[in-house]
Amino acid sequence: MLRELGLAELTETLPLLHGRPHPSPAVIASARAVAAAASASDMIAVGILRRGANALARAATVVAVSLGLGDGPVYLAGGAFEQIPALGQQTRMELLGTLPRAAVEPVREEPAMGAARLAARLAWGTR
Repeated sequence: MLRELGLAELTETLPLLHGRPHPSPAVIASARAVAAAASASDMIAVGILRRGANALARAATVVAVSLGLGDGPVYLAGGAFEQIPALGQQTRMELLGTLPRAAVEPVREEPAMGAARLAARLAWGTR
């Protein structure tokens, strides 16, 4: 992360994390660093990915169950899944553990289209 940001000390990342528009360069660099370390079997990085995937899956499960959508589908969307494929794989496994009947897959279209389709299905019972 330090190399990617051109910094010498970890404490130099703090100003980059606070008061900057999201996503800050430090957040992106951190994600890349964790991904690289996890792919090299660094157990701390692997643990970070596992905890992140678990938290994402728990949050998605609460939303899905609350909305009566426990059968899915659940789409994985966002830069974190694009930057860190292992996060997507781990999140998918966690989701299938909590929502075993749900289809979990990467998003293939703009999220607004999926939201419109879901709204139509909920309003009119159509696909």
